[in-house]
Amino acid sequence: MSYWKALRLLSVQLWRWDKKGYIVAFAFSVYLGATMSLNANELFDGEADEIPTALIGIIDWIFLAAMPIMGSCMNRTIFSIWRDDSHTRRMAVLRAYPIPLPVIIGSRIAQSVLLAAINVTAMLALIYALSPDLRDNVSILRWIAFDAMWICYSLIAGSALIWLELGHSGKRYVMTYLIGFGVVTAIVVAMSWLSIHPFLEVLAWTKLGGSLAIILGLLAVAIAALWIVYRVTIRKIRTRSLAF
Repeated sequence: MSYWKALRLLSVQLWRWDKKGYIVAFAFSVYLGATMSLNANELFDGEADEIPTALIGIIDWIFLAAMPIMGSCMNRTIFSIWRDDSHTRRMAVLRAYPIPLPVIIGSRIAQSVLLAAINVTAMLALIYALSPDLRDNVSILRWIAFDAMWICYSLIAGSALIWLELGHSGKRYVMTYLIGFGVVTAIVVAMSWLSIHPFLEVLAWTKLGGSLAIILGLLAVAIAALWIVYRVTIRKIRTRSLAF
């Protein structure tokens, strides 16, 4: 059986296992889009100097912190990572079958790409649909470019989560994730103090003549990040214990 055929078959099987988790992840992205639409719309409802810094900071924080998990399946095992080491359990089960390790890793990366594209787009589409002042200031083409840039960010940052998820114990995953969450929070606070706001900065990139070049550059970085994670995760799993 070829690699691509095996990848397709395993991906279909994982879809059946995790179907409810995909629905929950999609619902979470819709929830974020609906709740953030009011905040995002307020950025364009009046003069720029009247916008509270805290409001922009909240939007920046949600974007930087939430985007990396848009490519993850939110099934019930995600809530037992620390206690039951659910990720290691799943990897042990998959390794018990005659499935090549590259196919297992490849199917997880394919899952991440598909979920990130769907969930990030759903979130941003809802923000755009529910924000009339934003629509008056930002064209649909600019928003599509904005969406593409954040999908790339989701894949770049989310690639680290794939490495943690598949290559490390549940406790290591949770601890590292919490540390990363704290680092992102500190970065957002520091950037707000310096009047640097990722949401508005990335949106400004869509006005540049080279916005397509920016998207292609980010896409290249995302592909490189996923390829590196693919290679290093294969090596990591081959040397790690799958006991739980």
